[in-house]
Amino acid sequence: MAIQAALFDCDGTILDSMPMWVNVLLELLESYDVENKRELADSVEHLNVRESLEVFAEMPEINDDVDSMYERLTTLVRNGYKKRVKPMPGIDGLLNQLKDAGIPMGVVSSTPAQLVEEALIHHNYRDYFAFVLSTEDIGKDKTHPDIYEKGLELLGVSKRTCWVFEDAPFAAKTATEAGFPVISLLNDHDGRDPELMKEYSDILVRDSYEAINLSIIEDYKLPKV
Repeated sequence: MAIQAALFDCDGTILDSMPMWVNVLLELLESYDVENKRELADSVEHLNVRESLEVFAEMPEINDDVDSMYERLTTLVRNGYKKRVKPMPGIDGLLNQLKDAGIPMGVVSSTPAQLVEEALIHHNYRDYFAFVLSTEDIGKDKTHPDIYEKGLELLGVSKRTCWVFEDAPFAAKTATEAGFPVISLLNDHDGRDPELMKEYSDILVRDSYEAINLSIIEDYKLPKV
């Protein structure tokens, strides 16, 4: 199947940053007398940062100002991207193949666009991408296809030739059900359900992008619709 464009998630897909996100959320929640911190952090993964903090702020145990929490969390995240995060294994080779083939790419993330921009610049990936979109700006999280549809509009290709790269099952499900071909990256430390990932992925890659290349994508036969 031809690939004419690609949309990449950032956290857990370009950058191995999901453990950092869990840690900074737990660090923020340590300031409050709240139980089941890890479960609480996991429960807001599909939301953007501000929406997550709005959920926290409404809890009686927290009852804090969203803007203040936002400022504290984004400071932790900026530091985390610089000091705690590395690229996903094999991402350099894959991005270079797509770039050399003239395939345009964009980033679609739940993280605020400015933070993604800074992270990509720090890790020398920003120049690969034509744009960075955030669900915070789109107004709907990744349980809705709006961010993928907007990315498709900006790339200007047909949906069946615009591949989405994701690591979260709920996001892969959304993109698949919206009609995009999906490549999912499954690693050994983010706690994803492999069967669920497989169900909502055309191609499932484990641990490293070294197992995938442009020829494999081009040779893949998508199911008929």
